[in-house]
Amino acid sequence: MSETVNILDFEFEVDILSSTPFDPGRTSGPPEHCYPPEGGEIEWEVNPDQPIAEFIMAAVEKNSDWESSIDDQLIQAIDSREPEMPEPEPDWEY
Repeated sequence: MSETVNILDFEFEVDILSSTPFDPGRTSGPPEHCYPPEGGEIEWEVNPDQPIAEFIMAAVEKNSDWESSIDDQLIQAIDSREPEMPEPEPDWEY
């Protein structure tokens, strides 16, 4: 899956390798119902078909603000997508 991101008005494609949804956890209420936040992680790389892909990736790796901005853009794009509907259960006949 790929997404278009922007850094300093420069638009390029990144491939999403993996992502986990963010769960804000629960920090109030009875202790047995509380748990810490988790997830919200995303692994990506600049699309190798993108011109100057190696240069873009090297620049992003040297600038944590850019990397964080791309992470935020990708998480927002994933969160805004319609969830995939599960396949319907087959009708079994005996």
